[in-house]
Amino acid sequence: MFIPATRELSSAIFLVGPNTRVISVMLFDLSEEGNFEVLSALGMILFGRHARHRGHRLPRHRPRLHGAFVRAKLALRGIEKRYGDVAAVSGIDLELKEGEFVSLLGPSGCGKTTTLRMIAGFISPSAGTIEMNGQMLSSPSGVLPPEKRQMSMIFQSYAVWPNMTVAQNVAFGLELRKLPREEVRRRTAEMLEVVHMGHLAARYPAELSGGQQQRVALARAIVIKPQVLLLDEPLSNLDANLREEMRFEIRRLHDEFRITTVYVTHDQAEAMVTSDRIAVMNQGRIEQVADPHTLYNKPRTRFVAGFIGRTNFIHGVNDGTHVAFGRSACRLRRWTACHPPAR
Repeated sequence: MFIPATRELSSAIFLVGPNTRVISVMLFDLSEEGNFEVLSALGMILFGRHARHRGHRLPRHRPRLHGAFVRAKLALRGIEKRYGDVAAVSGIDLELKEGEFVSLLGPSGCGKTTTLRMIAGFISPSAGTIEMNGQMLSSPSGVLPPEKRQMSMIFQSYAVWPNMTVAQNVAFGLELRKLPREEVRRRTAEMLEVVHMGHLAARYPAELSGGQQQRVALARAIVIKPQVLLLDEPLSNLDANLREEMRFEIRRLHDEFRITTVYVTHDQAEAMVTSDRIAVMNQGRIEQVADPHTLYNKPRTRFVAGFIGRTNFIHGVNDGTHVAFGRSACRLRRWTACHPPAR
């Protein structure tokens, strides 16, 4: 098992660039599937590469700003949504920076889609405010209509026009904005090439696969150059292979256009692959917001620990210096050491 796994995975590592997320996805999926033989092989390969390249650090994907005030692109402050006595969303505080990709992750009924619809302007908040570039978009006293928010939304059901060709679907938003005909034609052709759909420009949605229809929806949303892109579980109608392909396609398009993005999903692997940060939601509240690595390795609550990946919970008693687990105990140090408790 080890030799073929090593050959396959080493080929994958050397074929991908430093900014792709293929390896992180592979690690997460292998762990979820319990495929520890291949996982151990990948670990040894990565260790060997690290040893050979020690001291040569890759540049950061984006430079960090020191001491500079960066205004939030999109800010949710104390957002609540109530339906009678039921609180669908309770006290959401979240800020997104320019060009950031943030996922709202959680189980069904946790309030993530309600939050997204409030950002889009489809429903008004019961309390709190939503701002973009410092401009008020939503509050209990008033809501800016969706068509004036400079946002695009991609739905779970694709929502492409069945009576229009691929090219006509992508051009629809540009034509509504009454742009010159030549500019509409040029931008539509350029966007179709970006999503690898140029050769299918004359086809109708009924002649496309689910993945191709979702590419059309992505192209139509991005071509108008929105300030914020909203995606509501866009891959849930696709089969497993197409979902994996489209994960990388969504991230590739984000890296190319750097549009601030809010992505709703209940799929942990999807969020881990695509996101700069993930907001884990439960019962209308945000449990934790962090980058995927921190979220997986340092969950702040029991819910986050159980929801992100497979987790074994061990009950212990903390006396301030040790944590006792039945007949064993661990000293509370940076590097813990387990031993039988003193009698």
